[in-house]
Amino acid sequence: MWSDVSTEAEGAEGAEGAAPTRVLLVDDHEMVADCLAAVVDTEPGLEVVGTAGGVAECLRLARGLRPDVVVMDLRLSDSEADRGGLEATRRLRTTLPDVSVVMLTAHPDPQVAREALDAGCCGIVAKRARLDELLAAIRAAADGRTWFPDEAIAPAPPAAGANLSAREREVLTLMASGRSTGDIAQELGLSVHTTRNHIRNLMAKLGVHSRLDAVMVAARCGLVRIPDNP
Repeated sequence: MWSDVSTEAEGAEGAEGAAPTRVLLVDDHEMVADCLAAVVDTEPGLEVVGTAGGVAECLRLARGLRPDVVVMDLRLSDSEADRGGLEATRRLRTTLPDVSVVMLTAHPDPQVAREALDAGCCGIVAKRARLDELLAAIRAAADGRTWFPDEAIAPAPPAAGANLSAREREVLTLMASGRSTGDIAQELGLSVHTTRNHIRNLMAKLGVHSRLDAVMVAARCGLVRIPDNP
């Protein structure tokens, strides 16, 4: 697996003076992982800190290397689960909640998107996508934003969202950018309690039961943009 990890350069600055985004790549096909690592590591502002071939290795390396973003293959052969990447993501997000996870999958349909979101992913990239889409997804994840292809967003009723208030639309837009309830409250000058009420009300109007579904329905209706390209 990829071994060009520079511990001496820890804290090195990126092209614009900021520390580079630390990336861990997880794929049970060693050649795929190493090829992706070789390319991603040449990108300005990105640093591949390692690659893993399965769930156990991913968790071990993540605890030691503390990546900012993990690019996770959906299917990992060392897991008893059919979609080991989901298991790895759930366990990773439990132990390292600040790590962002981007899922790689051959079939980024709405069902896979829902499962990935529920597991804690902030984005999905199709394996057939161009490399620049993966790079953009990594950067979006590092910035706290979401990234989903159109095919991963479930269809929504044409009238969905038509009765949202202006404030609810503002809250929804910030939700789509990956902001927490506290962040939304602070940016809009609202209390956390009021913000939660807005979220609850807009979810009811969209006919959904989770924040994730609200964002995906809103994206399909054109109320928000996913992904928000840098």
